[in-house]
Formats: sequence, C-alpha cells, structure tokens
Amino acid sequence: MRPFFLLVAGGLIVLALGALALWRGESVLDRADPDNTDQIAQGRATRHEALRGRKDVVFLADRNVSLLFTLARLFSLGILALVGHTLPTLAHSLEDLEENLKGREKYAQIVNRPAPEFTLTTGESESVNLADLRGNVVILWFVYTKCPDVCPLHSEALASIQEQVNQTPMRELVQFITITTDPEHDTPELMQDYGPKHGLDPVNWTMLTSGAEEPSATRELAEEYGLKFTLGEDGYQMHGVVTHLIDKSGNLRARYHGLKFNPTNLIVHINALTNDYH
Repeated sequence: MRPFFLLVAGGLIVLALGALALWRGESVLDRADPDNTDQIAQGRATRHEALRGRKDVVFLADRNVSLLFTLARLFSLGILALVGHTLPTLAHSLEDLEENLKGREKYAQIVNRPAPEFTLTTGESESVNLADLRGNVVILWFVYTKCPDVCPLHSEALASIQEQVNQTPMRELVQFITITTDPEHDTPELMQDYGPKHGLDPVNWTMLTSGAEEPSATRELAEEYGLKFTLGEDGYQMHGVVTHLIDKSGNLRARYHGLKFNPTNLIVHINALTNDYH
C-alpha cells in the first residue's frame, strides 16, 4: 500500500509542477512587452488579444502544454502498472476472488485440482513437462494449425491478453503454452511460425507436440483436460474452445470456455495467481 500512495503523491507533485510550468509560459507575456502592461492586467481576454503576432510566446506556452500532458500520461501508466501488480493485496483472498468470478463470469469454470501431467517437445525439439513450469502461472490451450476458424480466433484473443500481461511485472511469471492436436501435420517449422503469425510473443509463449510418432497422444491429453478433439476423414477436427489456467504449483485452477469471456476477468485471475504464495 505504501508504494502506491507514494506514487500517487509523487504524480500529483509532477502534475502540479507541470501546471506551474504552463502558467509561467503564459505569464511570460506579462514581462515580454512593458508597453502592453495595462492591457494585460485587464484579464485573460486581453491576454489572448495581446498574443496575436507573438509566436514566440505562443510556442513557449504550447511547449509547456505538451510537457504537462506527457507528464500526466507517464503518471497514469505508472498508476496502472502498480495497481495491476498490487491488486491482490488490495482485494480479498484468491479463494474469494474465484468465488466472485463464479457470479460475474459465466464462462469461467473454477476447478482447483492437479493439472494432468505431460512431457512434450517444442519446435526446436526441446523437451518440456508440466513440472518444468512450476513457479509460473500457465495459460494453456489446444489447437491445430490447419484449423480454419476457431483456433486462429482463440490464439489471437489470447495474444491480446498476453500483450496486456507483458506490459506489467507479470511477464516474468506467466507462460503461454499452445499444444497441437495434429502432431502428424504440424511440423516444427509450422509450430515455430504459428505464434508470430497470430500475434503471440515467443518471449513467454511456446508450442508443444507429442511428435508424429505419437499422433493421438495430444488429443488424449486434451481429453484429460476435459476437451475432446474428434478427427474427421477430411483431416479437420471437431472440438470446443477452452482456455486452461494453471497455478504456480501445477493445479488447474479454472477453465474459461469459448471466446466470449471478459478478458479483464482472466487477467485479474492471472494476476491474483502470480501473487499467490501458498
């Protein structure tokens, strides 16, 4: 709480100094032309009249206005970042937050059980298992690169959430994991291209596969997470859309169903989990 109030106080001081600079920019006119002292003393209307033709004074005032708005913008960004990072300390417990989510986010399903384990590989053939991700909050979802509709929309929606998360200190504590359900088709090259193609930042995103030698393994894993991918004769898969939220201890905390959930609710939930040390 104390850093928050210090930032607010500091920001107000910055804004006050900016306002003072703006006032001084306007008051330069009072000293610029002694012959106009009587006119200027009549008030702001006469001051504006006297500004005509005085481009140097107008420029100085405009420069101070720009400075004031720049300082105000920086102050606002600082407040947003700090509030986003300290929100759980200002709110109730994680359990209370999740209980509240049940009422205000109809697409969120609170689970809180151990997440199904996995050992898969990246597009660079590096092995990754769920235990490797302990200490991070994980946002996990299943797709396949040939999917023509909901998979791209799902990934792009989560890319937008990742962008917002990565503008805060949460960036170092959150991993975004995509798992392909078509290991036979989704080659390492396709996997590496998938994220950037849909706006995902590789700094804390990766795509995983079971490899072509185990073509059904990730579809079976999806079923363990409660989501079924049914392979059709045409190579396309029938499936739902679910975003899985896993805490730092490897527990599946929630499923966010579909694409209509409020992104802010998921971000607040992620933030609470990054600050949970139980």
